[in-house]
Amino acid sequence: MYYTMMGSTSLASLGAATTFKWTQMDNIARDPFENAVGDIQKTALSAGGALAAPMTAYQYDWNLLPIGQLLWLKELESYNKFPPLQAPESYNLSSIYAEVRKEAARQKSD
Repeated sequence: MYYTMMGSTSLASLGAATTFKWTQMDNIARDPFENAVGDIQKTALSAGGALAAPMTAYQYDWNLLPIGQLLWLKELESYNKFPPLQAPESYNLSSIYAEVRKEAARQKSD
C-alpha cells in the first residue's frame, strides 16, 4: 500500500514526492517491478481505474478484510480493559415511559 511515492519518470525524480488522497495498492508477488502504480503504468489491470472496478476488487479484498477484522478485534478487546464509565442512554419510547412511571410511583410514595 502506497500513500506517498516518487514519480516514475526521470523528470519526476527532480521534484518532490507525491502524497495521494487515497491508497495506491500493488501486489508485489504479482508485480515485482511495481509496474501497476505510478505515472507510467505498464499493466492491463491498471487501465481504467481497475482497483476500484467491481471486476477486479476480489483480487485486493483478501488483503484488506483481515486487516479490518484485526483492527476491530483490537478495538472490541479494549472494552474489557477500559469499560464504559456509564450506561448508554436509551431514547426509545418504552424506556421513557418506564422512567416516567418509576418517577410517578416514587412521588406517590413520598
